[in-house]
Amino acid sequence: MTVLSECMGYLIRHLAEQIGDPGIAIVVVTVIVRLILLPLHKVQHEGMKQQTVKLSGCLISLLHLPLMLSLYHGIRLAIDSKTTTMLLPWVSSLLIRDQMLILPTITLCIQMLPQLFPYIRFFHSLHLQKAPVSMLVSMLVMNSIFVYAIPSGLGLYYFIQGLFSALEQFLYHLTDIQNGRAVVDVS
Repeated sequence: MTVLSECMGYLIRHLAEQIGDPGIAIVVVTVIVRLILLPLHKVQHEGMKQQTVKLSGCLISLLHLPLMLSLYHGIRLAIDSKTTTMLLPWVSSLLIRDQMLILPTITLCIQMLPQLFPYIRFFHSLHLQKAPVSMLVSMLVMNSIFVYAIPSGLGLYYFIQGLFSALEQFLYHLTDIQNGRAVVDVS
């Protein structure tokens, strides 16, 4: 993981020098990572529809953990304690957590959004599996503990990753609706 952390740090530093803002560099790195992982997410989505890959969602989620850890260490290697970004003007450093809790709160909402799709009338024709309320509450608590504790630089990654994930899920479901396909309940 050290090699991956050093690569992430180099990429963030290089992009920050070219762009002029380390926050935007983190966003670009996040988009690059998501684009690289996009084929895996497509396989996950297709597998869920065909009920062939029940564990793929968990495995793909676990793949994000080493990437987040590498990015965290890469951010620490690439920027100093005084580094800020125009994306988060209220944050004094990307290496500390958001004291005003603005980014964590927005991130938490974005992270929970795909879990709420089955409850939205627009998606009812897809018969999406509804997560039990107890599971939603557990996810909310665990995500809250995580997003409120992480430094702002990593929070920016987590926010963009969640936004990308929610948009990706929305587009997959929208395509399914347009094609008249129903998702099989995999419970």
